[in-house]
Amino acid sequence: MNIKLCGLKTIKDVEIACSLRVWAIGFVLTKSPRMVSVRECSELSVCASNNDNKIKRIGVFSNEPSDFIINAMRKCNLNFAQIHGIREEREWQKLSEISTIRAFNISKKDKLSILETIDDELFLLDSSQPGSGNTFDWEIAKKASQYGKIIVAGGLNKDNVGDAIKLSQPWGVDVSSGIEIERGQKNHNLMKEFVEVCRAGQCLT
Repeated sequence: MNIKLCGLKTIKDVEIACSLRVWAIGFVLTKSPRMVSVRECSELSVCASNNDNKIKRIGVFSNEPSDFIINAMRKCNLNFAQIHGIREEREWQKLSEISTIRAFNISKKDKLSILETIDDELFLLDSSQPGSGNTFDWEIAKKASQYGKIIVAGGLNKDNVGDAIKLSQPWGVDVSSGIEIERGQKNHNLMKEFVEVCRAGQCLT
């Protein structure tokens, strides 16, 4: 199971994530209680590289200009830009020089039709209110897999991620609020427990 631990803000967060050998870690570079600056993100990215050079480092963006995203990706030596929000095609063309994960907030099944029109292979499906800790219908994620590799996000935690994996059979899962003791502050025990449940759930699918 490809596991992404998102919203990491401290060196210790990164070190624990690397020790768990997850697929990826996420740094929020858009307005959020989990937001880090480009300088902070760069330091965290270096820490990740030093601890596990195979772990993917992902920057999370929303309505930031394309130039800002590209500049931040380079300065922080990130592997993917996870981009939320609707952009015009010319904006996506500007971003074609970097690897992207397009994120969609799911509230209705008919939203899946947009995935068919996009020539990408990696998508993240989130709840209609990202960062809220709310989930969405995981059956939608299962249907979305016909369009590419699907990462399920939105309200996942150690108590429900096993069910999410069974129902959606995703390529990967993404967690942020589900590994926090309070908004923006990660709990390292919850990080470990989440990863353990994910790997156990993968064996049951």
